[in-house]
Amino acid sequence: MISMDNSEVQEPSLFIQFDEVESPVENKIPMFKSERGFNINIAEIAKTIYEQGIDAVRLIAIPSVVREQHRGDDRCDTPTLSEVGVATVSYGTGFEFCQVIAGTDARPVNIDNVLFVNNDPANTGINHGTIGVGIGTYFAIGWKRRADSLTLIYRVIECEEYLSSENQPLDRNKRAARPIAKLTCSLAGHSTRTWRGESGDVPAALAALHGATEERMTSDYSVPVYMDMIRMISSTDASRAIASNMKQGAYGPIESCTPETFRRKIYAEIVSVRNSQYADLPTSGDTKRKVGPLHAVETIELDRELNLIRIEMVIPRTDGLSPVHYRTEVTADNFFDLDSRIALERGLVLKCSSFERFRTELESRRDPIISVHLTSIR
Repeated sequence: MISMDNSEVQEPSLFIQFDEVESPVENKIPMFKSERGFNINIAEIAKTIYEQGIDAVRLIAIPSVVREQHRGDDRCDTPTLSEVGVATVSYGTGFEFCQVIAGTDARPVNIDNVLFVNNDPANTGINHGTIGVGIGTYFAIGWKRRADSLTLIYRVIECEEYLSSENQPLDRNKRAARPIAKLTCSLAGHSTRTWRGESGDVPAALAALHGATEERMTSDYSVPVYMDMIRMISSTDASRAIASNMKQGAYGPIESCTPETFRRKIYAEIVSVRNSQYADLPTSGDTKRKVGPLHAVETIELDRELNLIRIEMVIPRTDGLSPVHYRTEVTADNFFDLDSRIALERGLVLKCSSFERFRTELESRRDPIISVHLTSIR
């Protein structure tokens, strides 16, 4: 999905309570690191919970590879986490464990923080994508084994150096060693399921992240859950033609949604298109396997009389299925959701942080309807 810049959005009070964790004490925080590489040891976290209870993992430390991040001409080193889904062979469909990374508002991460996304669904055992993280970042991990499963949502509350590149053993067959950061994380929500029943505590503002993790664990989607985002680029002749066809009703009946539902519908459409693209990839190992960019077209219209902004979107398809024409109407009352977050991702509202700014931006344009070309980061 399209990410939003959180710099101008005040976090709701629900999240502020997690800032009240006292400064960690080194010897009291368990470090969950895999034996090979510097990944989160999800299996060990699950084992600890089942042996010692959920309180044993309310405050944990995890490793984080420090990578170089590019933003235009600027470069900086940043700790990173990866979205991962590892398929299980022994216990049926879905994934045995996964990581889903979110932003500081528990929504899909800001597109500026995405370092890379994997293009080949055959590589489901490796990173689907990697993003830069920092204090305040949310992430979820899921684990499943037969009838037992758990989902844990954490918030990063402290970041410090764990291992410098100079102190790592030299491996001539691999890339140069990168520094490793240690992230201290506080549990923000969780759910567990065993033969004894279900239990959990997931705040409402974390429900979307929790649901995305649950879906990852019970589906065979090869697409990143929170990282297949689209961004705004300059319109093209093709996108303007699609926008014209949208206005003429060429894509069938319009499906009207609330802003919250609109966002979820668009994400579901992205997943559907991606799965279709993956199904058409060549199976030969000698052929380059890479999905193409996913394009969408958005139209935005200011209705001065009703004081609302009408947003419509179509994602053209090449698989023979009919695209869906979605519409939502944004007002001063529904621009923000109940948790004071922008109901739509900021890229869908011209990166405006309020309804008033959005309206002012549209009033300054000549055309009553503008078309926006959106493309995925892949």
